[in-house]
Parts: sequence; C-alpha cells; structure tokens
Amino acid sequence: MAGFALCVGAGYYSGTKPLFSAHVRFFHPLQPQTLFYLTAQELVAYVEATVPRDKILVLVGGSSYFRGTGQNPDELWSHELQRLLGDRYAVVNYAIDQAGISAFAGVVHQILSPRYPRIVYVSSGTPFYNDPLDGGETYRHLYWDAYYKGMLKHDPVWQERVQREIARELRTDAGKELHLGKRLDAVTYACDLWQWIGYHWLFTVWSDYYPAHPFRPRGKYVEFDDPSIAEAQRRNRDDTEARKRHEANNLWFARVGYVEKSDGQWELEPQTKVQITERYDRFLLPAVRSRTLIVLLYGNPFFQQSLTAADHARVRSTVQLTQDIAEGLGYQAVQAGADFPPEDFVDAGHFMASGGRKIARIVAEKIQSMKL
Repeated sequence: MAGFALCVGAGYYSGTKPLFSAHVRFFHPLQPQTLFYLTAQELVAYVEATVPRDKILVLVGGSSYFRGTGQNPDELWSHELQRLLGDRYAVVNYAIDQAGISAFAGVVHQILSPRYPRIVYVSSGTPFYNDPLDGGETYRHLYWDAYYKGMLKHDPVWQERVQREIARELRTDAGKELHLGKRLDAVTYACDLWQWIGYHWLFTVWSDYYPAHPFRPRGKYVEFDDPSIAEAQRRNRDDTEARKRHEANNLWFARVGYVEKSDGQWELEPQTKVQITERYDRFLLPAVRSRTLIVLLYGNPFFQQSLTAADHARVRSTVQLTQDIAEGLGYQAVQAGADFPPEDFVDAGHFMASGGRKIARIVAEKIQSMKL
C-alpha cells in the first residue's frame, strides 16, 4: 500500500512539471501513433511553465499542415508567426498529425482559456472535418483524461452533449476500456508517471517503429533537418499514380455537397449547410470560440489541373460557406492558400517553408486585428 501510494504521488507530481525542457513541435517519437500518449496535465504544465500570464498565448493546433510537415524544425511557419507577432505574444505549436480542430491542442485550449485572459487558438480547418467533441479515435484519450480529472469546465448544455458521447462510446468494448481506464487514472495518475518514465528513463512498451532501440527514452530522440524536402516535392509531382489520386480527391472536394441538375449546372444541396453547421457546432465549447481562429486552407494547384473553372468556383463557394458558418457559431475564421503557387507546397496540401511564411503572415494579421 505504501508503494502504491508513493507511485500515485509521483504520478501526480510528475504531471504538474513540464515534461520537455524545450518544445518545437511533436515529431514521430512523441505521437500516439508510436504509442506515446501525452497527458493533459503534461501538456498544460509546459505552457504554464514557459508562457507568462501577461503575454498573449497563441496556441497552434490542428493537423500536420500546421505541425509543419514539409518544413525543417528551424524554418517552421510557427517560428515566423512568433517573429511577426513580436514579444507581446508567445506561440506554442501543439499541432499534430491527423488531428482535427477539437483534438489534442483543442483540449488544451479549453483547459487554458480560463487561466489565460488573452489566448488565441489557431487551427487548420476544412469544411469536412467530422470529429466528435472528444477529437476522434486517435486522440480521444486526451479529452477523457482531462475530463475525468476535472480539468474541463462545461456548462449544463455542453455537459449533456458530453454525457451522450459517453453513452455512445460505452456501447463498444474499446469505449468501455477507455472510460474505465481514464476513471481509474484520475485517481492513480499512472499515465502521468508512465509517460515521465518513458520520456526520461526507459520506454517500457515495444514499438515496431523503433526496432533497433525499442526501449530508448523518447526524450533522447532529436529531430534533425531533412535535406531532401525539395527532392520530395519533385517526387510527389512525378508520381503518376499519386497525381491521379490527388486529382480525384480534388474533384470530389469540388463536387461534394452539390447535385448536378438536368441542364448540367451544379446546385448546393440544402443538407450541406446543415451538416457543416453540425460539425462545427460540436468541436469546441461556445465559451472559447471567440478566441479560436480557424484557418481554412486551399490545396496545391498543381494537383487541380483537371478541375474546370466551375469546379474551382464551387470549391471557393464551399470554403466561403464554411467560413460564414464558423463565424456565425462564434469562431474567428480566415482563408489561406487560394493564390499560392505550386512551389509553396511539398505535396497536395503541406507547405514548403515559403508557403509557411505566407500562412504566418495571414494568421498574424488576423490575430492582430482580434480584440483580446
């Protein structure tokens, strides 16, 4: 019993201390896809230890587009955003692969909003994110970690939504395991202790991603510059099969939510607006939406050459519709990338350093216009 109590205390204590000595972005060894599951306390502790309350916290979230895939660590778009905003602001990049608006950094945003009087959450966005309020399969562990530890403050209406989501997930064995585990961890803080040990001392779970050093502490991994990004850009353009796939995806994007009439014209289906509204209404608490900036991104025009002028017009119309809906629900929103040349993209959607700098400029101007 004494040993168990000691472990609980160690878990709680380690979770309140910054796990990282310095943070740039979440690269491969620090992601759930490689079995590294950061806790809400660990993520919040780093921000609170490094960002003074008198600064304007700019928390970057969303997917790999804003994580900076296609950019080396020293040329990240979030570094440029910090430079453009100046010392009054503190930019923390918590974007991570495959995350939607509500996932991962979105949870941290909801926790920190009451603690930081001036905060802006910046997330990449699209009309077709379809995550539930807990962020979806890959990242829902973080939401329920924060929820059962009492770190999320919900109004009664939102709490009803949360309870419906719990009931839905408890219908599956995976959901039962997740919620039982997080209820127990709210008492034991075992995950905080395990992550601390796995980052600093010994990673205790086998991962096929690192067969040469499966038990190496994840904090020992360092992200180095990739000298072949320009080569990757060329390969992506020269890959015929990939190009066909991207063209097909872009054609789908240009036509989804529309119906073709007998005269060949395309008309927006009434249900499309309802569906986009429902998606954006379940992402984040209404109380934090005014301090949430959704950046609606356009893709690489190199992979859109088969689209007609009418297709392009529908894409712009759908993105504008999404911006209008998001703003109507209380979010801040801005569009970016519509006029970027192919050279600003490494693939169909990720940005080279040049594209990242342009994104940073658009986001910085929007943030500076916000009343915080």
